[in-house]
Amino acid sequence: MGAWLVRLSFLLTLGLLTRGLTLCLQPTPSTSPIRQAALPQTATCLQTRHLKLSTGDAVMLGSLDRTADRHQVSLSWSPADAHPKRERQFDECVVAGAAASVMSPQPRQRISSVGSCNRTNPDRLSVAAPTDCTADCEDFTGSAMSGNTTSTQDRPSPTFVRQKHGAGVRRFAVPLFTAAGVRDRHLIAHEIARGAQVRVYATDRNDSSASLAIAVVERLERWLIRFVAGRVGAVSDVDCDGYLTIVLSRLETRESGQTASEPVRGCVRASDVFAPGEFGGDIIYLSGEVPVDGELDAILAHELTHLAVFSGLCSEGEYVQLPGWLNEAVAHYVERQVNPRSRNMAMRLEEFKRRPAEFPVVVPDHHTSLSLRRGPSRAAGCLFLNSVLSRLPEHAIGDLMAGSGGAIQRLEQLTGRTFADLFREWGLQMIVAGDNLPRWKVTGQRAFDLSLTGTALSWSEPVMTDGTLAITSSSDCQIQVTVLSSDRLWGDSSR
Repeated sequence: MGAWLVRLSFLLTLGLLTRGLTLCLQPTPSTSPIRQAALPQTATCLQTRHLKLSTGDAVMLGSLDRTADRHQVSLSWSPADAHPKRERQFDECVVAGAAASVMSPQPRQRISSVGSCNRTNPDRLSVAAPTDCTADCEDFTGSAMSGNTTSTQDRPSPTFVRQKHGAGVRRFAVPLFTAAGVRDRHLIAHEIARGAQVRVYATDRNDSSASLAIAVVERLERWLIRFVAGRVGAVSDVDCDGYLTIVLSRLETRESGQTASEPVRGCVRASDVFAPGEFGGDIIYLSGEVPVDGELDAILAHELTHLAVFSGLCSEGEYVQLPGWLNEAVAHYVERQVNPRSRNMAMRLEEFKRRPAEFPVVVPDHHTSLSLRRGPSRAAGCLFLNSVLSRLPEHAIGDLMAGSGGAIQRLEQLTGRTFADLFREWGLQMIVAGDNLPRWKVTGQRAFDLSLTGTALSWSEPVMTDGTLAITSSSDCQIQVTVLSSDRLWGDSSR
């Protein structure tokens, strides 16, 4: 790709900077340069900074606001010949080849903050194309595609026991997803397959559920239980029956399936592990319509990861809540290790890459938008977590579960780095990966607005001439600005 020069500004939380214009305004149409609909109904501080760019420079904008709110960022471009020359107003860290270094897995103790580089004599690093991990999770280290962890030599084949009618009966509280929410149905299920570690029950017995049940037992016992345990942790035998329990049943109504962006193919409840009661246990609820192909492996790995996470968070009868966005990011991360081309994530990834500035990494559990929590934001969380874990050993997820505090605190404890640094590094990996991400153009002497969701990213095209970019945003946005400079910034193959 040639030598890359990436100039990384330090975290620019505009409220902490000392230069530029700061305006504290009431949100009225006559005073606000940002569209009125985007402003909260309280006094808002609008802050403007001027960034001097050279020809070929590009800008990456991110919001460190963790509320998943939408923010308007106003940008105004002035070519160099339109005003006197001025100095760049941002603290700047110059790192040659930083885009390559963030892609290379390194030992945990060697991780260092971008802010610690030597400004006067930066190290020169050569740039290499990404190999082990790419920003779209297409090839995780140790995935089934690489053949590193899926060997089944010397493993005995499971013994299946097909139960006769009336044998192996158990009652379950099976969740049903509807357009109005989730409710439980107390159903009787019959055991239809059994291995050494897994039992499968079905609420509706037919030939297709029998073949699916046998495939579920075989794949879990052949490698998935061991795979997830080695990366996340073991699943607790909550109901003390000596088996992992799978329940095949219908999980959503027709109306829910028609309105949801993704069908419900599997489900695990934290309460089944933390407070099992009469109907709980180490249980995975699985749709009877799951195809028996690579997608089955992905779905089983996803739900088994949830069970392992819940088991790890339970200690002496106390359950420590993990925010839903990180819980799902961990499950999707493991799922994609098992099947990098999982259809369970394909639509989310495609939508996220079309509009990355709309979909946040962090979605609070109390957020009212179910589509935001279940939709492309899960792709953002998966890609971000892949970036965080790409330097760490396989058992890092288990270390994450063993940490303390909230999601951000756990990630910072695990890596020894700030969330701001991890967030910026993820954005750089997205650029290095060369994904066809949307980018905005800086041209002419005109002002324009961008919409940016908290913990989402947006990129510009390289500027065509020297000039100054004025960036105006509210303090709530906690905007992070990164300046990138290279004659082949976007991986141009012409050189």
